[in-house]
Amino acid sequence: MIIFDLSLTDEKEIFQELKPNGLILINSNKEIDFFKNMRRYKVGLIDALLIARNVGLGGTFNMAMLGAYTRLTHLVKMETLIEVVRRMVPAKIEQNIEAAKEAYEQAKVFEGGG
Repeated sequence: MIIFDLSLTDEKEIFQELKPNGLILINSNKEIDFFKNMRRYKVGLIDALLIARNVGLGGTFNMAMLGAYTRLTHLVKMETLIEVVRRMVPAKIEQNIEAAKEAYEQAKVFEGGG
């Protein structure tokens, strides 16, 4: 599950939708302690909006979320993501790559226990 805006959902909805030991990536500037009720999941936290603004992307933070997702899941290597961005992203290529890298490095991840 990926939550781009925490204000659009609540814990009850998350718990209903997500299976035990599921993955959840949350765009938030809150500390991990705020999410203590989610410790049965693998949780990734990233302030993707802040990263996007810092690298010159304004409010466009999807690439930062993708970088954090890459860290959370390890489904693809960061190098592969960068190659794809260079080939497929039409504008602000270097800023998008920087956003993905920063989010990958800054993502806070904690493992759940089922």
